[in-house]
Amino acid sequence: MPNREDFDVEWCNEAEEPLADMDFREDETEADLDLKMKILAVYNRRIDERERRKKFILERGLLDIKRQLSHERRRLKEERDVFTTLRPFARFHSKEEHEELVQGLLEELRVRRRIAQLQKYRSMGIHTLAEGEVFESEHRRHESDRTLRRARSSFTFSERTPHHRSGRQEQE
Repeated sequence: MPNREDFDVEWCNEAEEPLADMDFREDETEADLDLKMKILAVYNRRIDERERRKKFILERGLLDIKRQLSHERRRLKEERDVFTTLRPFARFHSKEEHEELVQGLLEELRVRRRIAQLQKYRSMGIHTLAEGEVFESEHRRHESDRTLRRARSSFTFSERTPHHRSGRQEQE
């Protein structure tokens, strides 16, 4: 039940088991009391870690799967790969610090992509951004023409095939 900050299955769900049958009596030895206090200290560390993990999940909204999936779908594949790769490191810093790290790496990815594009232009003899824009528009037009031709040829082929078969059936 996330609204009560209570989960069906908690981290280290069995943490309470060692305490279930523990009782303190007046006639216990010092060694028994020391052992029970150590068991309580281990239990407290487990409960603290459980609370830390709950807080992490709730602060970062990790329970809202639909929202997370919608954010994932909006990102480019390369961006999703960066987010997925860095997800295990989110626990080492705050949400804001993690977001800043991810955004910085995504910016680096964009800059590297742009540098590669500019190097490609230079190797093709394009020396100004205006020439690059002309090249890109011509390239996009060429690609759309090629896609259109492919679509037409597959459409024409599929259009001919049924008529051709029906013509055979009529001849027989």
